[in-house]
Amino acid sequence: MKQLINILLSISAIGFTGCNDDIFIESSQLPDETHITLDGNGDEWSVPLPRHGLKRVYIDGVPDADKYLKYYNIKSGLTDSYCPPEELYDIIFENPVKYYSVTLSGNMLYISCSYNVSDEDNVTLRLEYDYGVTKTIHFTLTTEGKMELLFPWYEEEPVIEENFEEIIHVMRFTNNGSVAQQMEIMPYMQSQCSHVVNPEESWANGLSVNMPLLSYSGKQWEFRDFKDIQLGNQEIFSPSDYFSDKITIEVPPYTKATVTYAVRYSKATQHGHLEFYNSISEHKWETDFYSTSIYATDCDYSVSYE
Repeated sequence: MKQLINILLSISAIGFTGCNDDIFIESSQLPDETHITLDGNGDEWSVPLPRHGLKRVYIDGVPDADKYLKYYNIKSGLTDSYCPPEELYDIIFENPVKYYSVTLSGNMLYISCSYNVSDEDNVTLRLEYDYGVTKTIHFTLTTEGKMELLFPWYEEEPVIEENFEEIIHVMRFTNNGSVAQQMEIMPYMQSQCSHVVNPEESWANGLSVNMPLLSYSGKQWEFRDFKDIQLGNQEIFSPSDYFSDKITIEVPPYTKATVTYAVRYSKATQHGHLEFYNSISEHKWETDFYSTSIYATDCDYSVSYE
């Protein structure tokens, strides 16, 4: 009888442990928050995947997800982020500067990065369970290699829009002395000139390139080589070639002078083409672009005395 009781107790213990394997032990294999880093040149990370109660797996908050983020089922067909986990196989983000994937294979979860030649990126993967728990994996993709600009070229003549904007400035000067004074104004020093190169494809935004851009010399428009242009970002500056140009006003003794001057801006726009080389994937990629240069190109003034 004593032997029978021991056998029954052993069977009960085995059954109790097996139940917790399905509910507690498996679900605790992955912390609620996990942080990992992957090098952007083929790095991979894996972890046992808690399957019990798993109802959804998806990547959260990715820019341009509709263009570059794809979900694939176990039959290699396209699906979406609401695909049942038992049917989901791959989540792949792919564009010319970045490729990473999340794979569900059996009881394992794999995250890999084939290449990342853009800025460091932070990605959030969420695993939702039907018992109210969401496990989150934050993975950082470091930058490896680079996206090299091989050939920039312009395909059309620039379009120049003269005096498309005018900004009025007013300055006053009082001469309380008995000798005439001179008032000097540098109208271009504070002018807000700018250039921007907008690529047609969003993957190229933020890439740093060296390329020629239209620039106003103070007398005419001409091409000038610029370094470290960030595609998609507008750079604002003063025109160093001619910001020291002066307006000189004579102010008689015991007189107040008011100078009103107008700075006029012109815009040069041009369409072109960029060809890049991804040093990790060893593929070439192309995108069109529009460059826009805005410079202060003209100024006139008037003076009144009191």
